[in-house]
Amino acid sequence: VKGPSHVLCVTWDGPFTRPHPAVWRLVLGLSIFYLLALSFLLFLDYQTVRELLFWLDPTLTTVSRPLAAEDAPEYSADCTFSFANLWSRFDIFIAAHLFGWAGKAMMIRSVTICWSISIFWEVTEDLFAPLLPNFYECWWDKWIYDVLLCNGGGILIGHLLGKYLEMKEYRWQSVKEIRTRRGKAKRALLQFTPHSWTAVRWLPEVGWKRFMQITFLNGLFTVVELNTFFLKHIFEVPAKHWLNFWRLALIWIISLPSLRQYFIYITDPTCKRVGVQLLVAFGIAIVETAVSLKFGWVERPIFAGRLTAQIIGMWWVSLVAFTMVSVFITAHFER
Repeated sequence: VKGPSHVLCVTWDGPFTRPHPAVWRLVLGLSIFYLLALSFLLFLDYQTVRELLFWLDPTLTTVSRPLAAEDAPEYSADCTFSFANLWSRFDIFIAAHLFGWAGKAMMIRSVTICWSISIFWEVTEDLFAPLLPNFYECWWDKWIYDVLLCNGGGILIGHLLGKYLEMKEYRWQSVKEIRTRRGKAKRALLQFTPHSWTAVRWLPEVGWKRFMQITFLNGLFTVVELNTFFLKHIFEVPAKHWLNFWRLALIWIISLPSLRQYFIYITDPTCKRVGVQLLVAFGIAIVETAVSLKFGWVERPIFAGRLTAQIIGMWWVSLVAFTMVSVFITAHFER
């Protein structure tokens, strides 16, 4: 009780007011706790971390285990383009991928930037495939399921829903003014929807400063995604484990106010410093990367000899190239 009460009293309000500012104060407190937990892991050895995970869930053994089918290189062994193979890849991850991109599209609210991040992620998978077996995919799995169906479908759903919310007329009534119980219940549920929906323009003008800001956004999204695969591979957490689900849920809810604060900072000339939630989210991305490098490169030879300067260099060049294309396309459409 003391922890949440302390967070509500001493933390700052976020950029949102729905469902209540206190909710976003709790999100900030939760993100700070997660950042501290990651920092604590940096000072442990690999076996101690595995024992800690075993304490959280005894199904996570402290010894190495064989990779599951969805994590093993054999996942892409048979790339024959057939209905049987297409159907075999149709699982719960397809739906998670689709709705995940719908959520990202509603957060970013730019179709071209979303497509840039989407395609750049596929390039990232090809570059980091020697490090992560899960990145070896069949061509039809990558371009039909991932890019067209999941990424494209999710971006379209998020874009259309965002347009609907942007054009919707918002008229909020107090619960006391509503007479029926059904109306009161409906109003209570609507408290968890946005108070209004602001149109987002990332590129009212094109310049090197804005180009670097969008590059940072694209790179940060990709690094956070990479950390998802790095962490579960290094600590041998199954893909369907609840730890992966709740980490993704936590990252998603942290990203909502963080992305809003970032947009305000780079577009509002009266805003002179970044929000606290954005700083904490950036710290989480850095420390997660540090944890991945320590336990996957320094302590254990998982990435040793495979994470080369050539891979890092090609990743940076691809990031800049994709961002440059998305910036000019986005600027063209926003004008």
